Amino acid sequence: MLAQMDEELLRICAPPHTEMRDYRQSPSADLGCGVFWTMPELKIVPPGIGKHAQSAGVARLERMATLRVYFFLPEVEA
Repeated sequence: MLAQMDEELLRICAPPHTEMRDYRQSPSADLGCGVFWTMPELKIVPPGIGKHAQSAGVARLERMATLRVYFFLPEVEA
């Protein structure tokens, strides 16, 4: 199950860019700039680090995903 969620996250993050759009109007407008991100780094959370209580006889496996998001806004002349 964890591997399936990892695959889904990686598919969501590919390709690692998109155009910024203004969804306050319909149809949405292109803002003329983009958003970029690194691919997620997947790490197992060591046992006992998670904040959730564990029940007797139940194993919990957690994963942490980190990525960086970058964007820029074009200069607007006033």
